[in-house]
Amino acid sequence: MTSRFSCAICVLVAQGFLFAQAELMGVDGVIALVQANMSEAFVMKRLKKEGKVYNLSAAELLKLQKAGVSEKIIEFMMEPEEPSAPAATTPKPDPVAAAPAAEPAGEKKEAKRGLFGRIGAGIEERSRRFGQRTAESAERTADKTAASMEDKANQKVDATQAKVDQTVETKVGVIEQKTTGTPQPSKRK
Repeated sequence: MTSRFSCAICVLVAQGFLFAQAELMGVDGVIALVQANMSEAFVMKRLKKEGKVYNLSAAELLKLQKAGVSEKIIEFMMEPEEPSAPAATTPKPDPVAAAPAAEPAGEKKEAKRGLFGRIGAGIEERSRRFGQRTAESAERTADKTAASMEDKANQKVDATQAKVDQTVETKVGVIEQKTTGTPQPSKRK
């Protein structure tokens, strides 16, 4: 009974070891292989055997780029189903067949940028939109502030004008009283 139990434990440990060996490489594993001067083809074969699609964060993308991992490998990590190069057994297209429709200029430009170019373009576009919204918000705030300040200034002008009118009426009344000796009723508008 003890030997069977020991054997079962040995099998479980061996399976665990093999599972650990077959574990996914991950970002650090890919970096280790590239820094060990393994070829792109070798790294991509390992990734293909894993069959995992990596959903890489911006930090992981930058880490891979700084470590010298090629865009081809990074793209393969994110889309392993799409072949990055045509297979040798791909049949040649029939020259008589119609030529494929030309790609729109934007798509060609997008394809030439590469992975980091597309990421940078996305960040640039989001930054542009954020800047535009911020500028519009600042303009609205400035307009509201200017309108509020104008209203307050108009109120102060009106109050000052009322005080001036009152002072003038009082002074006119005093002058008339001195010159005629009798008080004149003030004329209000």
